[in-house]
Amino acid sequence: MPRAIDFHVHSSTAEWLGGSLGPMLDGTQKFFRTEVRIRSAEEMAAEYESWDLLGVLLAWDAETATGLPPLTNDRVAEICDTYPQWEPLWDKVEELGLPVIVHVGMTGLGACEPGGSGIAFEYGRPMYMDMVAARHPGLTVVMAHFGYPWHLEVISSALHKTNVWMDLSGWRPRYVPDEIKRDAATRLRDRTVWGSDYPMFDPGKMLEEIGDLRLGDAEEGVLRGNAARLLAVDLG
Repeated sequence: MPRAIDFHVHSSTAEWLGGSLGPMLDGTQKFFRTEVRIRSAEEMAAEYESWDLLGVLLAWDAETATGLPPLTNDRVAEICDTYPQWEPLWDKVEELGLPVIVHVGMTGLGACEPGGSGIAFEYGRPMYMDMVAARHPGLTVVMAHFGYPWHLEVISSALHKTNVWMDLSGWRPRYVPDEIKRDAATRLRDRTVWGSDYPMFDPGKMLEEIGDLRLGDAEEGVLRGNAARLLAVDLG
């Protein structure tokens, strides 16, 4: 049985760090106060094996915003209001019974630059995904990073809708807001999953500080059991 399941893992390979992030990497490292090392996929696997962790590796596609002239968020929002073109996607995911993990709240990407490299937080408001969860009750939505500074919106959405979960990634345990710690250990103990946000954070070190989350007897579920149940993984 693994020590925990890291529900939020980004690739530490050159394709993501040097390619997808590119010029945003330096500011992101300053924001997280860390130096991110490029690794091969094999090295990443070896690290997770040494930590006795299973990792949920995330894909990334920001090409329209970072490559050619952008299709702006405002224009996309306008089109979506007129023609909700994302509905077929949610319908299909709901039909397949697959969980989706969605970034909500602030981000460190693009930080430490004028204008935050053009990244606006408004489109990370959790209430946008709350509307999706309301329209698709068979769709499991995992709200990543618990949506800070709108973490109370994530809590209210998850308390109201049993198909909404939250992950704890992207924050050292001691900096996680008290409201999140309280509900992760109590009312939302069955729908909270732990994650690191690797490679921005060292999951081994984060687990050494896990006591700062004050999870009590909910710790096993948050670290392993909930993610295993959500992903239908037999831990043996």
